[in-house]
Amino acid sequence: STFIDSRGRERPCKWLDIRNLGQQKFRRNANCGLPSAKLSCPSSCVDYIDSDTFNSNVFTTHKNNTEVPHLTRAHAPVPQDMCYDGNGYYLNENNHPRKCEWLVDKNDPFDDSRLIKNCGYSNGHRLTDLGRMCKHTCGTCNA
Repeated sequence: STFIDSRGRERPCKWLDIRNLGQQKFRRNANCGLPSAKLSCPSSCVDYIDSDTFNSNVFTTHKNNTEVPHLTRAHAPVPQDMCYDGNGYYLNENNHPRKCEWLVDKNDPFDDSRLIKNCGYSNGHRLTDLGRMCKHTCGTCNA
């Protein structure tokens, strides 16, 4: 994943994980407060993520005019009789924010790998927040 840093440059998340601890701390302090870094690199910025990050479902516009979605808090539990897809952004198996429609690959609608990795089917993959909030797309309404 990539994010837009404090100087408006696109950076890979691994840029925040540099081995030099002093430089790592500097980069994280300068960038992990930005929504683009928090959402794109949650494992690198875990110490900077607060409840506001999870309670909002609006877009934030940054100085380079890119829109970065804020996560929507997954409702737990979803009532069994409610078969619907949430309309927010929820964390997938890689802790990246995604909408329900992402579960079906537009380029290959027969590729079920995203569904398998997020919907909690009995194949060793856990149910993610995305899968829990996208019961209709996952086909798990009665599960």
